[in-house]
Amino acid sequence: MTDTEIPTEMPTLPLPGEYDIDVNHSYAQFSARHFMISTIRGTIPFLSGHLHVDGDDPTRSTVSVVLDPNAVNSGNERRDAHLKTPDFFDVENFPTIEFVGTSIRASGERSYELTGDLTIRGVTKTIVIDATFNGAVRDNRSRDRAGFSGSTTVNRFDFEAAWNAVGETGTLAVGADIRLDIDAEFLKAED
Repeated sequence: MTDTEIPTEMPTLPLPGEYDIDVNHSYAQFSARHFMISTIRGTIPFLSGHLHVDGDDPTRSTVSVVLDPNAVNSGNERRDAHLKTPDFFDVENFPTIEFVGTSIRASGERSYELTGDLTIRGVTKTIVIDATFNGAVRDNRSRDRAGFSGSTTVNRFDFEAAWNAVGETGTLAVGADIRLDIDAEFLKAED
């Protein structure tokens, strides 16, 4: 294949081995309803992450990631400052958000149900992420990369982030359900 040829088919699994997250090409986005009439979105960057791909049995693969709520960005400095307080993330006492996968089940050719423990504000809950393997490539420096996307919805009250205000019509300022959308790119460790 020449440098200008582009592969038309992606593998259905990444190469077996150890991977570290590429924090520069990965993000976690959250969205919440505001007074139930609009959606506010923001991102929380990754600090670190590790993926082990089991070549014999992909369901024995493992993943763990750490996010930095102190760097939350919703496009509004005042809101971001509020999100860092004890009303929401309480970053002074809980400087990271962590996810540790506990099981993986194939739900399609390139889709999986990833079950794991999500810890926010020191509270750990089991969640299920609908994950998709987006493909694997060898980059321009001959490094192997694998990309995944995933989504889930969590109830922020489960993690003791219960602040709210009530509008005159009785509608809550911030919805309880928070949607999380993840795009993660992993870089294979050098052998």
